[in-house]
Amino acid sequence: MRVGFVSLCSGGTMGHMTLTTQLASAIKSKTYILSDHDYEKFSNAKTVNTTYIRLSQQKHSFSIAGCIKYQYRDEIIHYAKEKKIGMLVFSTMFDACLMRDLRREKIRTVLISYPLRDTHRKAFLLRKYHLLFNHILTLQGIENVKRLFPNEQIVSPPIKFEDTKSKTSKIKKILITAGGGGRPSSNLFFGLMKNLVPALVKKMPWLRFTIIKGNYEKNFSLPNTRIIGWSRSFQKLLKEYDLIISEAGYFTVLNILSTSKPSILIPGARRIDNQELRAFLYDEAGCGIAILPEESEQVYLRRLNTVLANPQRFEDIYENSQRAVRTIAKHVSVVDALLNIIDN
Repeated sequence: MRVGFVSLCSGGTMGHMTLTTQLASAIKSKTYILSDHDYEKFSNAKTVNTTYIRLSQQKHSFSIAGCIKYQYRDEIIHYAKEKKIGMLVFSTMFDACLMRDLRREKIRTVLISYPLRDTHRKAFLLRKYHLLFNHILTLQGIENVKRLFPNEQIVSPPIKFEDTKSKTSKIKKILITAGGGGRPSSNLFFGLMKNLVPALVKKMPWLRFTIIKGNYEKNFSLPNTRIIGWSRSFQKLLKEYDLIISEAGYFTVLNILSTSKPSILIPGARRIDNQELRAFLYDEAGCGIAILPEESEQVYLRRLNTVLANPQRFEDIYENSQRAVRTIAKHVSVVDALLNIIDN
């Protein structure tokens, strides 16, 4: 069966691209990635079995539990029929009218979602959105996700968790990322970095920084800093750095956990994603540090220094990260769950 992966109105964030391209690469049959962002340009998932289809892009619209009004839904129906796609897999965002149209066309549907903000998950249940899909796969994170819907399965993410311990005794290299950099919260995040990096360099001139800019449109330069657009192998890049400063996106946090690196999470404002809760649970589990973007520069410097000045924290973070990883990985993999759905 031919399978299509649909990513709509994601703002170009790295998590949606990571999910759709990794799942498409894991399926041996013909697959399609349909998105209103140019995932083909940035993804390293380029196999002979995968075709990228660029959908029309509309202005950002708010969602209710992932449900949006996508004005170009006829394009998806057109491509599904033209390419003889038997199943469409949606990454968090969906259009209710589109889902009903797909059901009439006898095209099976799967929703793969990150742990949603509590209010959105409740809205998803009360609005009965689960009835729009044949299957729902909800990714487990550091949050404790419980099954709510009869057609839902809790699954582990498509990330390779490695039992690797950092040998660093002194922090020298820091990686900074806001995921895809395409959300409004990126303006606040990079605004903070423009103040924080010079302050750190002034205090610790041996520090070297790399910033992943992503879709963030403004150009800037900072001392001791290299700025890049994208990394085609983010998890591999993480291993080269001693400390990560990042927003608290689902896949970014899991990638950091998978390498057991010390990190500072600065949660971005998301209506659908609870980055604040994820960051604080991460801090509470002893895997790193959470700081709100509204907190002062002095708080950033003081909390960052708790890691910089205490190498023992590396050992503690490693042990705590491995414990969190084991909890997340105990579920069946989303890849295996999806393959089982396809086969049946």
